[in-house]
Amino acid sequence: MIRRKKEDLVGAISAEQTAEISLIPLVDLCLTLVVVFLMLMPMALTSLLPVSSTDASAADDLAPAVKETPILVSLDPERVRAADAVLDSDLQTSAWFRDAFDARKNHQLILQTAPEVSQERLVHWLDLVKKTGDWSVMLMVPKEARP
Repeated sequence: MIRRKKEDLVGAISAEQTAEISLIPLVDLCLTLVVVFLMLMPMALTSLLPVSSTDASAADDLAPAVKETPILVSLDPERVRAADAVLDSDLQTSAWFRDAFDARKNHQLILQTAPEVSQERLVHWLDLVKKTGDWSVMLMVPKEARP
């Protein structure tokens, strides 16, 4: 009888040991993930970590876009020539550039000035264009005006 009780006890102990699942590795993994996410979240919020999101407007960017060329503007002492238009007054210039800014995605201008254009006129014209929109202006100097 004594032997039987020992065998029963040994069988019960081994059955109890195999039924246990150790949760320590699972808890370690979860805590490690929490720490990693706690470290990465402030970086993602402050843009130290580049995160890209997708939205419906991204599909428009995937479509093949027609590349718009910059508008070529010629500044003379009396008038401004932009594309096919000759603009004689500040009112015409601002109206034309405002309409062009709204109609185009490419907001780049290539400005060519005549050598006799004064600095005051150039600054006045750049100020006028800046008021019509956020244009990117590139200055092109003619060869004969270069030192």
